[in-house]
Amino acid sequence: MRLGLVLILITLSGALASAKISVEAPLTVTTGVPSWESSFKKTVASLKQANTYPADGYTECRETVEIPNAFLCLYNTQRGMNSALARSSFYIEGTGGQKGVIPKQNDRSLESMKSKIGGHDLKGVDLLRFDHASTAACSAGGKDVNVCNNSYEEDVFINLIRPETQKSSKFVLITFASQSNMDWREVVTHEILHAQYFNDARFQEIADRFWDKDMTEPERESVRNALERYYDKSDELLMKNEFQAYMLMAGAEYNQLASFVPKYRARLLKYLSDAGIAPIQVK
Repeated sequence: MRLGLVLILITLSGALASAKISVEAPLTVTTGVPSWESSFKKTVASLKQANTYPADGYTECRETVEIPNAFLCLYNTQRGMNSALARSSFYIEGTGGQKGVIPKQNDRSLESMKSKIGGHDLKGVDLLRFDHASTAACSAGGKDVNVCNNSYEEDVFINLIRPETQKSSKFVLITFASQSNMDWREVVTHEILHAQYFNDARFQEIADRFWDKDMTEPERESVRNALERYYDKSDELLMKNEFQAYMLMAGAEYNQLASFVPKYRARLLKYLSDAGIAPIQVK
């Protein structure tokens, strides 16, 4: 539990020279996001007016009240968020077909995804796997800037991911951006459902049971095929996790698994309700 405000600043000649992460008091995600984003925008405006806005952007992170050890980070821009975490996502989840491979900073598919990914949900233990692999590749590659972590990545790893993962093996990072081509309610509900799946064993058990027992293999394969453009369809845990999040998120009827919503959303909600489980929603 964190009270008050901790600011991590990197300064040069009186001006902020690199990204800044602010780790603030815990947030009630179900009701607290609108007021948080409003205050966040005021902070960004103040930093810009004072000519102290960080060169690599501004970010605030808050532990969620609903899910301890899950941190929701608000980035100012979608591109800044993805500059910090897209490579990790490629390595961990196979976004763009790159699972287990560290893409170079100038990789074309990575660059194209920086304007498409609306949010991230990544476990601390997996992020550390990327961190170790990236560090090793950087050393082996003679400190090539296209292989090593960039300043956005270093900022979030040094100031949040490494210390929080050391505190708890259940650390989860979820993110969204203030300036984005996606609606924040859709992104935040999708990502908080992933955090619930990661850290709430009962929720995961019931969601998995629906996938395993209430759906046929042809139905599951149809979902896998619909997800494989951006996800590794051979990763069954990932398929289960993405399915429940796309079914239960705000705006589910407009997103990647929209065609499956009429058939499964109400059934999955009832399945969870009958088990006494409520998916986290955002107002």
